[in-house]
Amino acid sequence: MNQEFPTADIVTFVKNGIGFIVLDKKPSLNALDLEMVRVISIELQRWKNQDNIKAVIIKSDFDRAFCSGGDLKNFYNLGMDFRRGDVSSKVPMVFFAEEYQMCKQIANYPKPIISFMNGIVMGGGYGLGGHCKYRIISEDTVFAMPEVGIGFFPDVGIIKKLASIKDSIGRYLALTGNSINAGDMIKATLADFLVPKKKFSDLIKEIESTSIKDLPTLFKKYHTSNLVKAELIPKHKNTISKSFSAENIAGILSILRDEGLDWHKETIKRLLNVSPLSVLVTLEYLNRAKSLTQNDVFAMDFTLAQHFMMDADIYEGIRAQLIHKDKSPKWNARNFGEVPPKLVKGYFRPTGYELKDIVIFED
Repeated sequence: MNQEFPTADIVTFVKNGIGFIVLDKKPSLNALDLEMVRVISIELQRWKNQDNIKAVIIKSDFDRAFCSGGDLKNFYNLGMDFRRGDVSSKVPMVFFAEEYQMCKQIANYPKPIISFMNGIVMGGGYGLGGHCKYRIISEDTVFAMPEVGIGFFPDVGIIKKLASIKDSIGRYLALTGNSINAGDMIKATLADFLVPKKKFSDLIKEIESTSIKDLPTLFKKYHTSNLVKAELIPKHKNTISKSFSAENIAGILSILRDEGLDWHKETIKRLLNVSPLSVLVTLEYLNRAKSLTQNDVFAMDFTLAQHFMMDADIYEGIRAQLIHKDKSPKWNARNFGEVPPKLVKGYFRPTGYELKDIVIFED
């Protein structure tokens, strides 16, 4: 039986053996709030053991965005309540805890989940779509993990993926927060199939009548590799590989300065304008990531998020970008030299409140 369960910002339904999750929060470019995360998690849990559901599709019917990230304004308000002493530290962390659990649920799901990531895909949006078994994008897709620009770090379980991308492309994306187009996403293995947006509906109809084992063949039929030409990787792969493979920020900046062309100067400017603390913690995380399992990463994300919540930069970054929108954050440290290495290492220490302590579903 086909069923539909709408809320204000999300619609879920079952049709022809497929569970559909459709994001519908256009004013905020489908930014995830706690209610949306809970609806997604509940439906995934409900569908997991239903024999009539063979796969899940997550998509947006809004051409401009799949999902622009998490609802940071709400976190800002709760975090400021915590800083004033009005609520405990656990209150602002509820969203992150359940968001990371949702991402972990998707990454470990026993049935194939297919994401149709059209338009803007940033931060938590990639946490929602990037952990799916099959990741489909269109000619309009734009990807970024811009967290260093708001005094945070690339979370939602993506750091292991970024650390593993060839030629240090993922390290570049994590440390600058810069965006890339659909062609670069395919080259960087951040998506699997590039399909013209106008063909999404046809593909979804065929998914409904295709067996699970034949899905890869179906996706290859629709994949159009020359739809969007990659821009970043063909032009700058060698320089990125040379500079961003350095294990410390001094090495990265030194190589970029030696190159000296306009693109390198712009990259240096970007690194010097985002949060120094965020860059250094992110770089440390990238260096550690290869020795971590994917589930380890979700757990570490929660630890890091708590440390960032206790510090000032994330509030200043959200204020400057989303509240007052002056785009001029005043970071706690003015440069990398003002961030003690001991502080960076301390972000990776357990807080006593772990992701595993938060049980949302009992299997």
